[in-house]
Amino acid sequence: MQIDALTNPFIDPSLLQAAVAAMHEHNRNPDQQQLFNVAVTGAAAGVLALVTSVAGASRTFFGGSVPYHPAASAAFVGHKIAKATARKTAIALAESARRQAYDALEHFETGTQPTINGLGLTAAIATDRRRKGADVVYIALATSAGIFVIEAVFARESWTREEQDLMCQALAINAMLFALGLPQVPIAETPSTKGFFSCEKAYLDQNIEGRRFTLRPTRWLPAFETEITADELFEQPFFALNGERYPFIPENHGRYCEIGTSGRPLTEGHLWLGDTMCALEDLEPIYTLERQHPDKGPVAIDELARRAYEFRGRANLLLTDGESFYADKARNRPGMIFVIGADVAEKLLSPQNPRRDADLAIIREHGCTFRVFPRWKSDGTLERLTDVEHRLGVTADPAIFTHVESVPPPVSSTVVRAALGI
Repeated sequence: MQIDALTNPFIDPSLLQAAVAAMHEHNRNPDQQQLFNVAVTGAAAGVLALVTSVAGASRTFFGGSVPYHPAASAAFVGHKIAKATARKTAIALAESARRQAYDALEHFETGTQPTINGLGLTAAIATDRRRKGADVVYIALATSAGIFVIEAVFARESWTREEQDLMCQALAINAMLFALGLPQVPIAETPSTKGFFSCEKAYLDQNIEGRRFTLRPTRWLPAFETEITADELFEQPFFALNGERYPFIPENHGRYCEIGTSGRPLTEGHLWLGDTMCALEDLEPIYTLERQHPDKGPVAIDELARRAYEFRGRANLLLTDGESFYADKARNRPGMIFVIGADVAEKLLSPQNPRRDADLAIIREHGCTFRVFPRWKSDGTLERLTDVEHRLGVTADPAIFTHVESVPPPVSSTVVRAALGI
């Protein structure tokens, strides 16, 4: 399907073609040339034609493979694949593509060897048969700087197979642009792309309508190699963005803000909050995962470890145990700025909350404050702090609560869980 045949195009075809031309032009300089060896397992196979359709492709494109059948994929990576559509599979494809390209160059007289990047893509998209599991895509880049991954899920009812395939192609092109350090092609949020969820989305603007995004691939960091105990998990509960672990939050001269989340799952909406606080107040975000849920009880350690892994390479994470309420957090981290939505502000301010006065007094005593973002309601309307105040008939203490005007993307964890089938 051609890009210009879409009813609501999310990619400008001329920009996509221009981006491919920019890659080829960039690689004209031998000192910065990087070739790509690409392996896709079906979806987005058209990206091979797209890259080679523009003059100068030999400067960018080493080769491409479509190991579509599971046996072909296994042969390509050199071992049995546990799951066809998975992060590990995309990484194996990318690493094998890069290794095979370098092996081939060893037997070919080319003078100075160019830098090779491997790109692996595997996806499960709409089909003509019943299929278990979500519609997802995994992309991996194997580069000299490390491995980077892109993961996304499609809300099945919002997409046709042709649109999903085209999005996969666009993601692959943007991944290549990222590897080369070139500007990516903006993807517009349309009725379709609002049903496209990825922690690798990087929003370019604050518009409520017509937001655009590019990719921020995540540096891949290995998971825990063995089962982990509660003591091992909480001995070093701070997981830094770079993958390092610490028994405490590293010093940052009070320039942190804290964003609480269940991590079920981590979404681009959560990461947008951190990006926005960094842009607005130059604050480094820390996400917190609390083991003890005040209503649902404790989270199992293996599940907590699984959720923690989703933050690795994406954000700073602090695991907490016994901090079910913001008063608990304030006692442990005086002066912290907490980032919340209007729905959480409502719980804190509600006259029906028996803890309200005591908790707010503790928060005030320890010098903590809140930044309150608007919250999308299930009916598609926005609720702000002022709306909460009006409905409850209360006035939030301006020394503690500050309304933030920036409107988050309309991403619901509930909707993402439904798309993932969890």
